[in-house]
Amino acid sequence: MGAAAAVRHPLLSRRPRPGEFIAITIFSSLLITYFAYVSSWTNNTFASSSSSALVSHVPRMEGGNFVYPPVVFGHVHMTKTAGSEINGVLSQRFDRVCGHKGYSYDAHSVSERTGGGYENITDSIAKSHPGFHRARVPLSVMNEIGYHDCDWVSHEAPKHLWNELADQIRPWPLELHVPCREPIGHLMSQCNHLNRNFQCKDANLTKAVRSCLLDIGRYSDSMGLHENITVKCFDPIPIENYVKYMSHYLQPRRIAAPYVHIESNPRPRDKTKECIWNRPDSFKQEVLNIMMKIPYYRFCSRCMGSNDDLLAIKP
Repeated sequence: MGAAAAVRHPLLSRRPRPGEFIAITIFSSLLITYFAYVSSWTNNTFASSSSSALVSHVPRMEGGNFVYPPVVFGHVHMTKTAGSEINGVLSQRFDRVCGHKGYSYDAHSVSERTGGGYENITDSIAKSHPGFHRARVPLSVMNEIGYHDCDWVSHEAPKHLWNELADQIRPWPLELHVPCREPIGHLMSQCNHLNRNFQCKDANLTKAVRSCLLDIGRYSDSMGLHENITVKCFDPIPIENYVKYMSHYLQPRRIAAPYVHIESNPRPRDKTKECIWNRPDSFKQEVLNIMMKIPYYRFCSRCMGSNDDLLAIKP
């Protein structure tokens, strides 16, 4: 009996039918294109198009997966520290941003509605909460939504809110970020917002300083006493430095959108009409000494440039 004939798969024992070779070639080409696309997407730095505000830093990744930050970030929105713009920009670029001035989940739609200014917003929140809307979310609505899926929370709320939030998000720690501008410039910006002229010749300089302070009690030294809270500081001007810092921790949105800036000042600030800049350094120091009696400014003076200054260290 002769040697057994080699067994061949039926598809290999015949010549390809007309069109099969072309189909196989096209299928192979599609596979190559697909895997090239996947590779390109996986290695993408999450930079959006120039019209969607470029994000230049990659968040923390592990094995190709986003790594949640080790803490929940809380932004203490102090008046006239670019807080509305910081909140708005972050909600447009990143996921799980939960702010009084905007949330990630509806940021794109809000941006389209706010193009003509806040007065033109007529969303469901505006109808049920006069004076508020989805770009200015009331605290009652924020509390109703909850904070359990937030990586970054911002509010203009009273200081006790942060202690309550720190208890709600356990076991995650709460890291508070307090914005600290150059103090005299910050004081003058508050004066302008209140439509007041700082009186350099006022016999009661302490009264002149305090008359311009706006919601300065949003910060309290007691914040750092809670066992689940740490407090950091940062210079909010320009905002891109802080946004870049947070880009190391927050997850980029699938679809980013440009932030629509809406002016919050009731009138343009004219620094040439501010008398303090023409006064001697000794006068400015006297004003600073008064400001240093206020816990918020004392904290900023102590924190800026220290290891707790977010922008003085690398993330």
